[in-house]
Amino acid sequence: MTTASLSEVCSFVTDGTHYTPPSKPEGVPFLTVKDMHDGYLDFGSASRISDAEYARARAGNSAPSDGDVLFSKDGTVGKVHVVSESRDFAVLSSIAILRPRPALLDPRYLGQALRAPSVQDQALRSRTGTAIRRVILSDLQRVVVPLPPLNVQRRIARTLDAVDALRGARRRCLSLLADLKNSVLHEFLKSHPSDRVRLNDLLTGPLGNGISPSTAGTSRGAVLTLTALREGTFNARAVKECLFAKAPAPRQMVTRGTFLVSRGNGNLALVGRGAAVPNDLPGVAFPDTMIGAKVDFARVTPAFLEAVWSTSDVRDQIEQAATTTNGTFKINQTKLADVAIPLPHLKHQESFGQTLRQMEAQQRRVLSHVLGFDSLFEAVQHQAFDGAR
Repeated sequence: MTTASLSEVCSFVTDGTHYTPPSKPEGVPFLTVKDMHDGYLDFGSASRISDAEYARARAGNSAPSDGDVLFSKDGTVGKVHVVSESRDFAVLSSIAILRPRPALLDPRYLGQALRAPSVQDQALRSRTGTAIRRVILSDLQRVVVPLPPLNVQRRIARTLDAVDALRGARRRCLSLLADLKNSVLHEFLKSHPSDRVRLNDLLTGPLGNGISPSTAGTSRGAVLTLTALREGTFNARAVKECLFAKAPAPRQMVTRGTFLVSRGNGNLALVGRGAAVPNDLPGVAFPDTMIGAKVDFARVTPAFLEAVWSTSDVRDQIEQAATTTNGTFKINQTKLADVAIPLPHLKHQESFGQTLRQMEAQQRRVLSHVLGFDSLFEAVQHQAFDGAR
């Protein structure tokens, strides 16, 4: 397949303003990377600048137009958005602006290409900096994308957009189910007053880190990935094969009643995600990106602990306990052990468990659909873009 660099197929590859204009109570939205999200730009959270500052940004090509493609290049690198908003706005230099040449490149195709792992890897390999990771424009301009005819580009973009919309709809269902579970739990806790208990007092042993995979290891086995904790219910399919320097310890194996928490990530929202393992996963260990221990069944049901862990009260405690180093957020075992949760009597937890099981069954069904669409999306993406190396 023919390929071309971004500098060849875009009329320009630039970025936003290299200064932060004065903020105003009202005015034109001014976006940074934090305002870029999956599928949309958050104009509500953006600061505002004056019309004169907007005109200055537009004169310097720092105000995107319909059909431009945005790429986050500082901090959280790799967010992508194809501009279709019919409104004025400007962006900071942390966001790159790519304007495709209409005769060569379809904007929606470029947006999907920039999301493809084989294309993103080219940009991510060139990141510089320590405290804040970034991709410089000259390296971004050298990124190569496959360049089929325009009609093929549009067909690929339509297909990927359609699958993306389907999996997005299922993820929204997952989010609504999680909100429903939280609402039902809130009402349950209101009607069953309880003492607050430290997490450490609900476990049969101390919290511990999982095993660290090693490319030079000689012991082969299976390990969970972080996606096991990210969809509102435990995902037993999020497993990969890897090598270990030595076999996992018994406490690092994934068994029924193990409570797992994500340990650290560049994104604070992904730190402290928790899930209880409903059944044994023979031969599967949890990784050093997680902290885990076995639940004390005499004090708490795993399903109740998992449900209460997603409440805003627990989330606030986790965010206050998390620390950051060079932009990476973490939570340690000691602070995690001190997180306090409300604990009704065990018989009330068990009666509530039937409602939880019904909601979790729905979550698992929707999650299965999400994973299916994810696999389909990745297959089409691989077929379309894997030639970009």
